[in-house]
Amino acid sequence: RLRDEAASTSHSPPSQLLSASRREDRSEVTLPPRKRLDIALGPRDRRAHAYTRLLMEAEARMS
Repeated sequence: RLRDEAASTSHSPPSQLLSASRREDRSEVTLPPRKRLDIALGPRDRRAHAYTRLLMEAEARMS
């Protein structure tokens, strides 16, 4: 029984990895840093990041 459970929880490796030639075929997309950050963060993190950015900008204006 333990073997069956262990076998069902193990993950199989990906069937096919991208070869170097396939990676070279794709064009690289360059995004502005702010846009890259928006994609990397989730919606909740985006709101927190925007709030922090506003606080930092306000503090910079005061000093």
